[in-house]
Amino acid sequence: MTEIARRSPEDLRMLESHPGQGLFDCLGLMDGTGRPLVSLTRSGILTCHATLEGEPLTARETDFFSGILEEGSLAHKVQILCAVLRIPSYKRLPSTTPAILAYRYLSALLEQAALASRPWECRNGYYGTEGMGSGERPDFSLFPLAKKCLYASPRPEREGRLPSQGFWFLFVDGEPMLCVSETGKMWDRDFNEADLVPAYAQRRRIWPLVTETAGSVLS
Repeated sequence: MTEIARRSPEDLRMLESHPGQGLFDCLGLMDGTGRPLVSLTRSGILTCHATLEGEPLTARETDFFSGILEEGSLAHKVQILCAVLRIPSYKRLPSTTPAILAYRYLSALLEQAALASRPWECRNGYYGTEGMGSGERPDFSLFPLAKKCLYASPRPEREGRLPSQGFWFLFVDGEPMLCVSETGKMWDRDFNEADLVPAYAQRRRIWPLVTETAGSVLS
């Protein structure tokens, strides 16, 4: 999802959803109006809901992860999905925005988690299910600076989106260890705050930024 969002950073945002009364975990993309464009379940079911222009879609793939392994190219899969969703595909990607930087930062952390002995996962700051309740994650209480930032800007960034949806938590072994905002801020459990945007501008690479700011989680 991060690689698709990079193609249209001003129009796309990540979306976590839990359809089926919370039975499914889905990660997807929404447009500027809050309309879901595409979603992917943990089991690999990919559903295309609409194009970036708003045209309804019914495309569905039941084994997305195996398809990537068979093709041997994530970039090619991203290109195909962008064509289906009518998202512009560039030879040179647009500049990384704070929101895209947050997604790339978390993606880099989760990539290394594939080799970790403990389970890692990422969760959105807003938890919503169909008919089973919704609201801000209680994990905000462990990151008071992030919570302060959340309530300092109560107005949503864009139509159809809540402020808490602009925050993401990294869990290690079931414990929330980092909170990352789509404004490019990161907080850890020791109450440290890092502004990822200027740090990335100096390095222009994700991994040096990750190792410098999230060392306590990686160790």
